[in-house]
Amino acid sequence: MYTTVAVLRTLYLSDMLQPADTPSRPLRLRSADSSSYVKPRLRTKFGEQAFSHSGPAAWNQLPEHTRQLSSLSVFKRELKTILFSRSFA
Repeated sequence: MYTTVAVLRTLYLSDMLQPADTPSRPLRLRSADSSSYVKPRLRTKFGEQAFSHSGPAAWNQLPEHTRQLSSLSVFKRELKTILFSRSFA
């Protein structure tokens, strides 16, 4: 998800993602700085396995400062720290 969002190497995956809180007015909101993505509504439990649903679900659970890191290696290190702290806390 990081490479899809930050680097945009995979255009077909980035086309599946819709940013959350896209303002329709030129009003400056704090939510406009958010890097969250919309999870599409599903009709079945099977759809939860799709990238268009599970990608934004996992991405939105990360802290904001982790989502905005500029380097892939730093992002991986921070993600590893977050996952270890969640599983061993």
